[in-house]
Amino acid sequence: YTMNFPSGASIFLLISAACTVFLFSLFPITDFDIWFHLAEGKLMIQNWYFPYTDVFSYTAQGAANYPNSWGFTVFSYAAFKIWGLDGLNIIKAAFPALIFCLIAFFLYRQKLLTWFGLAFSLVALFSMREGLSLRPHTFAYLPFAGFLLALSWYRDTRSTKAIWFLAGIQFVWVNLHASSVLGPAIAFLFLISETFQRKKLDKKNVLLTGSVFAASFLHVFYGPSYLFRIVTEFFTPSAQAPIREALPITVESLLSLQGVILLSLPLLVFLAYKKRHYEFIVFPLALLAVSFFNGRFLRELTVFLAVALPLYIPYSISFLKEKIKWRFDLPAGLAPLSFGILLFVLFLLAKNSPLGIGLGLDRSEYPLNAVNFLKENRILELTKSNLYHTYNFGGYLMWTNQPYGVYIDGRVRPYLGQVF
Repeated sequence: YTMNFPSGASIFLLISAACTVFLFSLFPITDFDIWFHLAEGKLMIQNWYFPYTDVFSYTAQGAANYPNSWGFTVFSYAAFKIWGLDGLNIIKAAFPALIFCLIAFFLYRQKLLTWFGLAFSLVALFSMREGLSLRPHTFAYLPFAGFLLALSWYRDTRSTKAIWFLAGIQFVWVNLHASSVLGPAIAFLFLISETFQRKKLDKKNVLLTGSVFAASFLHVFYGPSYLFRIVTEFFTPSAQAPIREALPITVESLLSLQGVILLSLPLLVFLAYKKRHYEFIVFPLALLAVSFFNGRFLRELTVFLAVALPLYIPYSISFLKEKIKWRFDLPAGLAPLSFGILLFVLFLLAKNSPLGIGLGLDRSEYPLNAVNFLKENRILELTKSNLYHTYNFGGYLMWTNQPYGVYIDGRVRPYLGQVF
């Protein structure tokens, strides 16, 4: 079950696995929101202006606007100017591959590297493939995974260096995406778990939690108010937009490959309980509970499982051998062979799926010809009128149809209330 690492075969398979993750994360751009990120990024870089209020629509001009993902917004526009859309898409595909490499490296350093653990991480990332779109949450999964692994590092070593790693990761995360609110939540649960076990408050644990919270207050443009605004907005009914992404999980989600991955949650809870890692019990159960109100949190739960479960695989094998006298061993070479076959199967599934593997735009998702028609015939200019359009087309029109304002787009917040 464990890997003979480093050996020629294991190194080759690990590199092949990282390449497989990269390939199944590389597909034509289908996302509607990348365009408003590019428009806002252009505004920030060219004008050194941070849009606290809306400047892109004619329906919510001047309304409060909170670019949660300003770090991604600025980076995506800069990358677009240097490498174009295809280059930006390639960088996006590299982030899930980096997550896999980070998991493999940590498992190797902790002597926890197993074929099954890596295979599970691979399949978990593949199961959420459609969610690995060109959006800030895909980039934010890397600091999320790094945070979980750094916390595990601290738990095992009590290293002060791990605390500073956690604070640094949290600072980057808070300026990248709103999912950074998960960082202080995990740190607080860890503090409660450790205090419950030790029957006293440990100073280093307090330092860890305090450092993570302090880093959460270091949003470059909002400061401490950012964390509180994200939390309060989630529990405010008027801030919940009637869009598909904010809907609860569906039966179809649970009957998918991602649903199969979620079946590993009881196993993780059991193993974490045996190891007395109570924060790794409460946190995923809380994510699952929140997913019943907002289905987007299933992605974070899937990433959590991809990172956390492989940490417990060696312990689960020892538990089976010791507690129930399980003596079955795989024939030599079968595990790496099975792993190689899995890589090939995942590649074929990705290549032959509707998303496929490749670059460019999915032209069926955007009104390319309609925008060209508007521009060629100067319709908005000559009629001095505004354009009415669907929610999903707003971001693309914000980017391609300047200087004319949009009716609505995926930024959501400027339109809450009257426009919706």
